[in-house]
Amino acid sequence: MLPRSCRAGFGKLDLLLIVALVLVLGFMMIPSLTMRVASRRDAQRLEDMQRIEAAIMRYWVDHGSWPPAEENQAYDGWDVSNDGDFIPALQSGGYLQGKPGDPRNDDQYQYRYRVFPKGSLGLSSDGPTYVLGVRSFETVSARRTSLGGFQCPDRDFTREFAWVTGNSAPTR
Repeated sequence: MLPRSCRAGFGKLDLLLIVALVLVLGFMMIPSLTMRVASRRDAQRLEDMQRIEAAIMRYWVDHGSWPPAEENQAYDGWDVSNDGDFIPALQSGGYLQGKPGDPRNDDQYQYRYRVFPKGSLGLSSDGPTYVLGVRSFETVSARRTSLGGFQCPDRDFTREFAWVTGNSAPTR
């Protein structure tokens, strides 16, 4: 029999060191993978906003009004993506395919929609104004690079949302 130092293969200490090294490398990769997943969710949010905004405008062209919004008091009067009326109204009318909703769709991450009556918010428009927004992004890069913004004389929605758009009723 060969002496212990001459045997081929791994000893218990060698295996323990290899396992420890693999675990350390694995834990180092977790933040990177987490950020990638969060970035994908933020990209989905922006894509959804573009689709919903286009659907709202097509709805206006056909109906002469903005899609209905459920004024949910639990959300300060906003219709939210996880339990509201505006997305189903756009879907049933054929203006929106699929069911867009924030990838997390919880109290922090959600889409909000609201229709304000004519003359509110300090706007001098001919009709009501809609506001559509993403409540929050997960990554700093999405917060910095996201386009969108909607301000009215009486309210700056960019302070309430990570991304926001809106429009007053176009003249017909």
